[in-house]
Amino acid sequence: MKVTAKGDTDWFKSYGGYQFENGYSVKQTSDGGYIFTGYRCTLGSTPYNQNVFLCRTDNHGNVLWDRIYQGEMGYDVIETPDKDFILVGSTYISNVKREDMLVIKTNSAGEMKWEKEIGGLGYDRAKKIIPTKDGGFLISGWTDSLTKTENYCLIKLNKSGNILWQKIYGQYLNKAVKDTLINLKDPYNKVTENITKGDTSYLYETITNERISGYTYCEPYDVKQTTDGGFMIVGSSVGIRNNQSAYVVKINSKGDLQWQKNYIINNSEPSEYTQAVASSVIVLSSGYFITGYTQVGKVFNIFTMNISASGKILTQKIYHNTLSAVAFSSCIGKDGSYYMTGYQNDSLDKILLLKTTIK
Repeated sequence: MKVTAKGDTDWFKSYGGYQFENGYSVKQTSDGGYIFTGYRCTLGSTPYNQNVFLCRTDNHGNVLWDRIYQGEMGYDVIETPDKDFILVGSTYISNVKREDMLVIKTNSAGEMKWEKEIGGLGYDRAKKIIPTKDGGFLISGWTDSLTKTENYCLIKLNKSGNILWQKIYGQYLNKAVKDTLINLKDPYNKVTENITKGDTSYLYETITNERISGYTYCEPYDVKQTTDGGFMIVGSSVGIRNNQSAYVVKINSKGDLQWQKNYIINNSEPSEYTQAVASSVIVLSSGYFITGYTQVGKVFNIFTMNISASGKILTQKIYHNTLSAVAFSSCIGKDGSYYMTGYQNDSLDKILLLKTTIK
């Protein structure tokens, strides 16, 4: 759906017809059209058939081409400086019951140029890709291949798609865990043989069972490159009592951790179930604007938070409502205001748009 600057519907299109399709990410292309990715599923087939879906349209939403690729999900797509496309998602490997990150580059017509499957022995999923200032790309997602709990995972690629570094971040990690994911399709990777046999001991300098904290999993929702060339990742971490906090990680351009913080958004009693997710981050000239949602009991409320470059809270606001409301994405408008979108529940979920300023 495309709307005008006044919010009026310009055009509305639906795509598919193969029983079940879902779109996860859409971007405008350099020619004024659009590219979006998701998945296409043919129900009732044997075996169960689900594939990554990529579609390009003109500026009126008319399909120029669509493609399917082997895999499970397409979560994000971007146009590259050379007018190609890179999408990220996941692929399920049924014979060993694991999920790997999937990275596919296509030309402007959707024809595949290369693909990579990146993963370990568990479940690994790429959720977002952004271009970086050096001409490469950064992929964010999550992995549970080592710890059996989900942790932030970031992979830095050069412009040719070669891996420069890969890191995991979380609060359930052994202190000796090193960079963990490997490209299982690389025949020259000296540890490929070991990993396929289930030997992960080489990933540790020493094996202890010490936890950094009691958190059981972490999941990223958004990542942005910062003014100093590093990156800011926001999401959530869930503790052993199922209390969830907004989890924010700042790293430098090489992926080295600079700081990490958990933010408890409300003032509930420690024994009360709480939930907080940081779903979107905007990089400011001297800090960050974070949007998300928090839950106490059965009610969700949107929150915003302005933090300094070191993570100190400068302002924080919870938008209390008798109806549950959740925000997933945010941006800065031309008027300098902040816009957030998500949904509000009033017996049925309804799309929500919220405008605010920082005071």
